[in-house]
Amino acid sequence: MKHKNLSILALAMSCLVVPRGLAIGQSPTSGAVPTQRGDPAIPESAAGKQLAWFLGVLSAGSSRDEVGAHMAESFKQFIEPGRLATQLEYVGTTILGGGPAVIDRLDPEPSPNRVSGLIRSEANGVVMSFWITVEEETGLIDGLSNQVLHGAGATAPKTWEELDARLEKLPGEVYVYAAELADDGTLRPVHVRNGGARLGTGSTFKLYVLGALTEMVMEGRASWEQPLAIRDEWKSLPSGEMHLLPAGTERPLSEYALKMISISDNTATDHLVMFVGRERVEAYMSRLHGEPTLNIPFLTTRELFTMKLALDRTMAERYIAADVPTRRAMLAPDGDVGKTAPNMLAAAFWKKPVWIDSIEWFCTGEECARAMVEADRLAALPGNEPAMRALRTNPGIGMDRMVWKKPAFKGGSEVGVINLTWLLDRKDGRRFVLSFGWNDPKSPVSDQESVEFAGAAVGILGRN
Repeated sequence: MKHKNLSILALAMSCLVVPRGLAIGQSPTSGAVPTQRGDPAIPESAAGKQLAWFLGVLSAGSSRDEVGAHMAESFKQFIEPGRLATQLEYVGTTILGGGPAVIDRLDPEPSPNRVSGLIRSEANGVVMSFWITVEEETGLIDGLSNQVLHGAGATAPKTWEELDARLEKLPGEVYVYAAELADDGTLRPVHVRNGGARLGTGSTFKLYVLGALTEMVMEGRASWEQPLAIRDEWKSLPSGEMHLLPAGTERPLSEYALKMISISDNTATDHLVMFVGRERVEAYMSRLHGEPTLNIPFLTTRELFTMKLALDRTMAERYIAADVPTRRAMLAPDGDVGKTAPNMLAAAFWKKPVWIDSIEWFCTGEECARAMVEADRLAALPGNEPAMRALRTNPGIGMDRMVWKKPAFKGGSEVGVINLTWLLDRKDGRRFVLSFGWNDPKSPVSDQESVEFAGAAVGILGRN
C-alpha cells in the first residue's frame, strides 16, 4: 500500500536530535507534574542559558552562524552545525510562522543540565514540546529535541463538540473512536463519531499480523530471534527498506516485526504474513472483528499494489466480483494476481483513490482499538519484548510527555485513506485508546489535517 507513516512522522518531528543515547520520542523523566502556565521564568542554569539562546534562534533573534558555538563536540559528531542551523531556521520561520517563540510551560527537572517544557508561537499559536540537555563540564548543548504537538495550538478544537463540528466539514467519511481501557480489558466509550462506519485503514491492519505472530511465538512454533530469509516473490513496494535487501538475506523475526510497525515496512509485513500463514492471520483477525469476511482473503501489501496498479484493469474488477475460493485462486503463486508483479511506473502516477471501498483492510474505529489493545496485551506478556518495542517505537505524532507515557501507535494510509490508532497511558494511571479514520473515494485526504484533528482528540483525552 502507499503508506504515509514516514510523512506523518516528518510532520511530527520538526527537529531531528538525540541526547546522550536516548531515541527520539523517549523522555528520561517520569511521574513529574507540569508547572503552571503563565510566562514562567527561564532558570538561571547552564541549560536555562541555552534555552534562552534557543528561543532567540526560533524567533529569528539570533544568527544561525552562532549554532556551532552552542554545540558540544559530541553533539557535532551526531549532526553537523550547518544542518542543525537549517533545521532550526525552518522550524522558526515555517512551523512557528516567524515567532516570536515564548515559553508556554516549564517542567520540573532533577538537574540544572536539563530543561524541558512547551514553546508557543505568538505568530500562529503552534505549540511544541522541547527538551535541551547540556554537558556538565562546558554548558554546551549535547542533546536537543522539539516536536509539534498537533491539535494543541490556539485554534485547535478543545472539546468533542468543537472537534465534531470541524470534522463535519471534511469531504468523504470520518470516524473517531475514543474509549477508556478498564483493568479487565473492557472498552468504555468516551466519544464516538460515526461509530458504525467500516473504512479502509491502510497499514493499521498490521496490528493483526503482529498479534498472530506473537501468539505463534507464545505457542513455541517460532521464536523472536528465529531467522527468516528475504524472498524476491514476497517483496513489496515502499514504505520501508527491507525490499532493498538481496534475496537470501536473513534477519530475525524481531527485526521484521519492529520494521513492520515502527516504519510500516511493507516487505517486512508480507514476509510475516507468509511466514505466519494467511489463514492463521485471518483466524486471529476474526476473533477481534465484527464482520471479518470483509478482510478474507487477508491481502498482503504486494497483492493490493498489484491489483490497484495493474495495466490489466479487469484484474481488480474480477477479484472484487469473485467469491472467496476464486479470490484465493487468484492470489495463489500461479494465479492472476500471484504471478504478477506490482507496476512500479504506475505507482509514480498514483494520485487519486483507487477501489478504496473494495480492496483494502476494513475496520470500524472500535475494531482498530480492539486490535491495538490485544496486540499490546500480548506484547506485555513475558518473553514478548520485541512486540512491545515494535508498538512503542514510533508515537506517530508529537505527544506531551508530561501527560502521556510512551504510547503504542500504528497508522496507515493510501491515496484517499488514512487511519491513526493509539493506546495512550496517561501519567495518572488511566489508559485510553483512540482511532481516527478518514476515507474519501474521490480525492486524497490531508495528512496535515488528519494529524491536527487526531492530535486535538489526544489533547481532549489528556484533559478529560
